[in-house]
Amino acid sequence: MLLLPGFSGPRVPMQLRLFIAIAVSLSVAPLVAPSVKLRVPDFSPVGLFDTMFLETAIGVAFGLTIRLFLLALQFTSTMISSLMGFATPPQPSVHDDELSTPFADFILLSTITLMFSLGLHLSLFEALIDTYIALPVGGGMEPGAALQQILRATSAAFALTIRLSAPFIVYSLLVNTLLAVANRWVPQIPIQLISAPAVLAGGLLVAYLTIPFLVDSFLDAFSAWLKTL
Repeated sequence: MLLLPGFSGPRVPMQLRLFIAIAVSLSVAPLVAPSVKLRVPDFSPVGLFDTMFLETAIGVAFGLTIRLFLLALQFTSTMISSLMGFATPPQPSVHDDELSTPFADFILLSTITLMFSLGLHLSLFEALIDTYIALPVGGGMEPGAALQQILRATSAAFALTIRLSAPFIVYSLLVNTLLAVANRWVPQIPIQLISAPAVLAGGLLVAYLTIPFLVDSFLDAFSAWLKTL
């Protein structure tokens, strides 16, 4: 609940996050109770605290792999707003404690809303339950495997960032090259005065045409990652 998209935002009241965590724990408990009961009698007080710490570490590793995709989308949205000339001064984000731009918040909140509308948050809980099958309580965790999983998530998130922002990278290179050529051909015209609104107008047009496909591509990649997690 501290890292999952939509649940970990600072605008979500702490009490609500606590109640969601308790509800999820009570819902998952019957599914994992048989395997846990077999190991609980073997736990000493010190072993019980070790198990609690280990389960927390597994939860953090699981949440971090999911969080990386959200950070990739946030970075992509911020980069897109800069490439299209819509880089407004940073302000407190609606979804996070970090500074962001209104355009990035718009894409981020729209995507999270669609995630909940499509039921992908239930896939998050299914993947969470699968962690108890792959890593039984008290069975330990391999740090190398967890680190490798995080590195795989980082690589996938980086590749997703490049793929989602590709149309805007191409647009930015093309429009700035044309403006540079126009400035060399007609130096009498102050290109810097007309370039900003022209770049922004073209960027908004590209955003209008590509944002739906951007959000769909992100949700498809995110859903596919959950299935292979």
